[in-house]
Amino acid sequence: MLHSFQNGNKSKRRNCAGRMEAGKRENSTDYNRSIKRRKTITLAQKVDILNRKARGDKNCMISRDLDLHEATIRRIISRKDQIMEKCKAASGCLALQSHGRNRSLCMIRMEHLLSLWIEECNKKELVLRRQTVQAKALQLFSQVRKERNETKSKETFSASKGWYSGFMKRLKSQGVAKLREADSTNDAATEVPEGKAKTRKSGRIDDLEEILSMVEVLKQKIANADYDDVRCMKVIQEVDKAFLPYKRMRKEKKKIKVEQILPD
Repeated sequence: MLHSFQNGNKSKRRNCAGRMEAGKRENSTDYNRSIKRRKTITLAQKVDILNRKARGDKNCMISRDLDLHEATIRRIISRKDQIMEKCKAASGCLALQSHGRNRSLCMIRMEHLLSLWIEECNKKELVLRRQTVQAKALQLFSQVRKERNETKSKETFSASKGWYSGFMKRLKSQGVAKLREADSTNDAATEVPEGKAKTRKSGRIDDLEEILSMVEVLKQKIANADYDDVRCMKVIQEVDKAFLPYKRMRKEKKKIKVEQILPD
């Protein structure tokens, strides 16, 4: 009889422990379901909130339309000056803030200057490597920090591959022309035909078109190798100046050929 009583107590304890474990699991499941992920609000969205507030919209109305907590709306409004300063630093490139987390003023300004530099390189038909863009980004970031007197700031920037990939997406959404990247296809495009290779080996290059095409390849290599933008542009300008007579010569030759083809 005593043995059966002890077995009954053990089974009761097991059942009680099982109910407690089940209750814990249910509570943890409910807790996980109640967790909400933090929403990322872009700079463009913050400016839109400030504009709506300036038009006279109430906080509760903005909160309901954008599905944001009213406290979030109030916090954005209280930081109006800081947000407008970021907007000014972006100088119209709000699309650079259309994805991912919000960046600092230094990052916004640096990416804006970098996009202008890439546009300039595209106009000059310069081919850029990923490493060249990353090096230029580091240079501009350091320059912007010095301009803003933020050299003692704890913010770090390494121009990683992840940042480069994200920047290229933001650049595309901004509407900037596709970056002329250097890859294996560029190397294949600059291969020398067999006939011209023999001429080059003998040390005599009489083909003016080939000479000028070699100059263009040289300019591209200088742009890819030199991270100092100012020095690079000066060298390219000097190269253009040196080969200007040959370009005029090519123009004259084409003019003579056209005159020979045209009937009297």
